[in-house]
Amino acid sequence: RSERVFEIRVPQCFEEGHMGGLNVQAVSAGLVDRCDPASAPLELAPGPQAVFDYLATIPEFTVSDVSATTVDGRAARQATVLVDPGPAGCPEIHVWADGGEPVITEVPVRLIAVDVDGELVVITIFGERENPELPALADEFVASMRFRPVASPAPSP
Repeated sequence: RSERVFEIRVPQCFEEGHMGGLNVQAVSAGLVDRCDPASAPLELAPGPQAVFDYLATIPEFTVSDVSATTVDGRAARQATVLVDPGPAGCPEIHVWADGGEPVITEVPVRLIAVDVDGELVVITIFGERENPELPALADEFVASMRFRPVASPAPSP
């Protein structure tokens, strides 16, 4: 597994004691067992809606307010996701076969999923409710995102 996760945190939110920020992660598959980060992968259908279809199958997840959006001019989907704590014996819930942090529970987060040339990218925005300035900052950051093809290494002489 190659882990491709980027995180941006809003410093003033932490100074005020309110966690807030963004995670950006390329995902290739879900997990069969949400309580085991080493679980077998669960294939996702193509397209950004597949992210929310998968998350809606997990008992602790409530997916709401799914709507269309764009990222870098590409069709995307966004939704509010609320996760209840996992069952006994499952202190952390993991959803992506590609690794990354366990999901944030008991606090609504906004997820944006976009297909970038056949690869799903999921942006998780957390702390919007507690930090009134964060939604605008997050939207500005997402609007600034640009995806470029991966450059091939130059051939060796």
